Parts: sequence; C-alpha cells; structure tokens
Amino acid sequence: MVFLKVDCGGAINQDVKQTAGVSAFPTFHVYHGGDKVADIRGGRRDELASLAAQYAKGGPGSGGGGGGCLLYTSDAAD
Repeated sequence: MVFLKVDCGGAINQDVKQTAGVSAFPTFHVYHGGDKVADIRGGRRDELASLAAQYAKGGPGSGGGGGGCLLYTSDAAD
C-alpha cells in the first residue's frame, strides 16, 4: 500500500484539491486499480484503519495481493 500526503493549504496544490473534490480537511481517498473506491472526510481513525487494512490486503474479495493507495489531504504542512 502506498500512502501519499498532499498539502492543499494556501495557493499550492489547488488543482489537486479541485480535481479530487476535496471539500473538508482532513480528507482521505483510497484508490485501487486506478479508481477511487472510498473516501473519508474528517479524522475518523477507526474507519481509516479499517480501510487501510482492507486495501493493504488487496481490497474486498481480492484474496490478498495489496496494491491500494491512500491519499491524505490537509490544509497545513503538518
């Protein structure tokens, strides 16, 4: 699983924010096979941990294999 963080604060990365449809912070997007398969708005740790565990194993019904990508967007350089 790949984890990416994008700082969307200020003028930087506004194109990413708009393209990804980010409207709240933090926002987490899960991509699998090039498609966005889930998103979480807000700091819901239990849901995030569950999605990360699920897609680290390859996603629902995949039988394993990994390959997920989680994109984290924030409005600060934390």
